[in-house]
Amino acid sequence: MPERPAFLAGHSLGEYTALVAAGSLSVSDALLLVRERGRLMALAGTTNPGTMAAILGLDEGAAVKICEESGAEPANYNLPRQTVIGGAPSAVERAMELAKERGGKALPVKVSGAFHTSLMAPAAGQFARIVDEVEFRAPQIPVISNVTGRPLTDGEDVRRDLRDQIMKPVRWQQTIEFLTSAGVTHFVEVGPGRILTNMLKRGAPDADVRTIDSFEALSTRSHV
Repeated sequence: MPERPAFLAGHSLGEYTALVAAGSLSVSDALLLVRERGRLMALAGTTNPGTMAAILGLDEGAAVKICEESGAEPANYNLPRQTVIGGAPSAVERAMELAKERGGKALPVKVSGAFHTSLMAPAAGQFARIVDEVEFRAPQIPVISNVTGRPLTDGEDVRRDLRDQIMKPVRWQQTIEFLTSAGVTHFVEVGPGRILTNMLKRGAPDADVRTIDSFEALSTRSHV
């Protein structure tokens, strides 16, 4: 595998790490944004209480239909048959009931708010003002947007993406579809845990997927 990746991507908060790795965002600015994002989203979760659930075994269209009928919203398009939804507790509870009625499964997600939904509106406005004070450079390596599932091409693209990301669903499945269509066959997840690795093995079963989840693994060149 080449030492320089062709693309970078991160799921939700991981997009900030990808932007730092791509040279679009400084480490200090990333830490500022991550801190303020977390603080504001926690406050929004208190102002607009919400929760989340994973809808399994139903395709994206069915999950979206359930959201339309229940008042919940798609929050993460993780896999073709795994969509995380969010919203007011009553809306998410109704969505879970509908999913089970239609042959799917529904699992509650332990969170402090309905992230990546309109219930984050109080955070989005304040966070946008902070984002507007930060310098963003064009990524030296293309970073795939959580919001669109397409490459971010310049600093202003990145700024818009981070403004929108708080209230928009993470299009992870669309990200993987874009990368595989662009000819990517090798993926490396960097960081603790193997959540993305496991999703990649299901969403792109023909890909070579590896994980670097420790300093020891990072120093072992056979892992990459």
